[in-house]
Amino acid sequence: GSGKARPGRSAVSQGVPREQFAESCARNGWYGGAEGLLFAALDRHKSGVVCGEDFPWFSRERERQQKRTLVASRLLRVSKKGAKTVQSEMRKNILAMRALMAFRSHLKQKYGGLFRAWRRLLDRGGDMNVSRKEFFAACREINWEGDLNALWHALDADDGGS
Repeated sequence: GSGKARPGRSAVSQGVPREQFAESCARNGWYGGAEGLLFAALDRHKSGVVCGEDFPWFSRERERQQKRTLVASRLLRVSKKGAKTVQSEMRKNILAMRALMAFRSHLKQKYGGLFRAWRRLLDRGGDMNVSRKEFFAACREINWEGDLNALWHALDADDGGS
C-alpha cells in the first residue's frame, strides 16, 4: 500500500485515504473504534485508499437496510392486529436474539473474533453475502448445535434469503 493514486482514474474516483476514512466514519455515525481494521478490510488492493470498487456489496446492503425498514413498519401494522400476533412475534425475536448471542460466543471462542470467523468461515468468497444454504452448511461444519432457524431469523431480518 503506497497510498498513491491509481493510474487512469479521476480525482473523484481515486478514493479516500486512511486518515480521511477514520474522520468520515465518525462524521457518519460509526463509533466502533476499529476504523483501522475496517479500512484494512475494505482496502482490497492494499493501495492505501478505499473507493467504490472496493465494496461492491454496498448497494446490496443498502437495499437490505431499506427492506429491514419496510419490515419494521409492517411489524408495527401487524401489532395493531392483536396482542397474540405481537406476543408470537416477540417470542420469535427473543429466540432469535438468544441464538445470535450463543452463535457469536461460539464464533469468538472458535475463531478468536467475529471478523476472522466471517472471513474464514462464512464469506470465503469475499462478496459480503451468505445464502441460507451456505450459512447452514457452515454451521454444520463447525458443529454449532443451536437453533438454526431462529439464528437465521435474527440474521436475515428482511427475509431476503441472504
